[in-house]
Amino acid sequence: MIRRLLPVALSLVAVATLASCGTFTNNHEAASLFGNTLDRSDLEQYTRDLYPTQDDAIPADQPRTVLALWVKDQITRQYLDDQGVTIDDAITQEAITQVEQFVQGQPGEFSDLTKSFLVDVVAARLALRTVLPEGAPSPLDVSVPVVIDPRYGRWDPAAPFLESAPFDIGAVVPLG
Repeated sequence: MIRRLLPVALSLVAVATLASCGTFTNNHEAASLFGNTLDRSDLEQYTRDLYPTQDDAIPADQPRTVLALWVKDQITRQYLDDQGVTIDDAITQEAITQVEQFVQGQPGEFSDLTKSFLVDVVAARLALRTVLPEGAPSPLDVSVPVVIDPRYGRWDPAAPFLESAPFDIGAVVPLG
């Protein structure tokens, strides 16, 4: 009896394992949107730089905040692309200046990878300001099909991005 149950049990474990992998096929990716991907290693580096800790433990909300920032940057860039807006050298230089000022006021060292990410985010937001009147509501469609590795959570377009900015919606929230 046990010999007959063992193959059945192993088959069930194999099916369950394969089914769980089917929801997110690229284990090195933290997220993907519009054909762009964020590698887990990059997400981890951004999180370590933006939220330095005394040990290797990273609270779960920190990678979710960084993921939401990445997703919103991708949405902003897609919108700019659709509008035919390019990020010129003046905007890029202003973004570099703002990031350098930000980094100087933070504890710890920032990797070049994280600095580059922040410059891209700031540049996209500065470019967005060139096509929106002052005080205009965001035209960004945050209800896009974002693929997030379930270990980080899921994309919720209605959730506030940060508690301090409830008008700025779209966030990665815990599963469940």
